[in-house]
Amino acid sequence: MQFMTGSALLVAPVYENTTTRDGIYLPAGEWFDYWSGEAMDGNTTIDGYSAPLEILPVFVKAGSIIPMWPGEDLSVAGTSQSASCTHCVELRACVHPPTHTPVSHITQNNTPANSQQQP
Repeated sequence: MQFMTGSALLVAPVYENTTTRDGIYLPAGEWFDYWSGEAMDGNTTIDGYSAPLEILPVFVKAGSIIPMWPGEDLSVAGTSQSASCTHCVELRACVHPPTHTPVSHITQNNTPANSQQQP
């Protein structure tokens, strides 16, 4: 048993009393192990995936952007705010595959905060 969460995430829960998971089918395309970042070609079946209790097998389709909830320390456009700030929210995103280029903050008009708009 496995399922897609949208078009970006494939979840393959462990449903037997074991620490490995067999029979995970990755559809066509390039996929990344959510936990390790290891790249895998799709249209294949994975056997022997290490899946101890604390690791749910999750795979991310290449090119996907995954919104992440911020931690306790919130920041808005690079300005640190205390965790008690109730009006400040930052959207963090993981881009798969991981790159060395940071994802910029997005302003209210959906343009990167560090870009200059053209007239």
